[in-house]
Amino acid sequence: MENYKSTVTGLAHVSLSTAITCILGPIAVVLPFSPVPISFGLLAVFLSTCLLTAKSGLLSCLIYLLLGFIGLPVFSGFQGGAGILLGPTGGYLLGYLLIPLCALPFYSKNNPLKRILPGMLIGLILCYTCGTLWLMYQSGIRLKEAVLIGTLPYIPLDFIKLYIAYVTAKVVQKRLRKAGLA
Repeated sequence: MENYKSTVTGLAHVSLSTAITCILGPIAVVLPFSPVPISFGLLAVFLSTCLLTAKSGLLSCLIYLLLGFIGLPVFSGFQGGAGILLGPTGGYLLGYLLIPLCALPFYSKNNPLKRILPGMLIGLILCYTCGTLWLMYQSGIRLKEAVLIGTLPYIPLDFIKLYIAYVTAKVVQKRLRKAGLA
């Protein structure tokens, strides 16, 4: 019975995390010089990775991408469909998967939250790399221009998103422990 309870709880956590990503993902600010919007989907990916196990965070992110792929309007600007993943911003969206994936080797039930931060930073760098290379390919622009319009303007904001996710996760985990739920 205990294994069943943990499986159901785990699925509920993944579902809730996916729902949060689907809610935050469409909220975006369009920059006039770039096809890449400032999206809050990345904040949700960071939060999922911090609050869930890295495997569950990866599953949540994968489900989010599949929901968008089939056409649900969960991507920035309330868009959905395969065309978004195949378009100029698709590399960044697929790069979301690299954040929990890179956090995986750093995760342990006994590790404090801050131990997964290096993995998340590595994942973010790889997300930028995938996104920038895909933007370059899709837009027919040079690497320097792709970095200037698709990466550099986002770095400070993405570090702020990571910090917000980290602080929020610490507060949530503390309250869950206090309530006897973690």
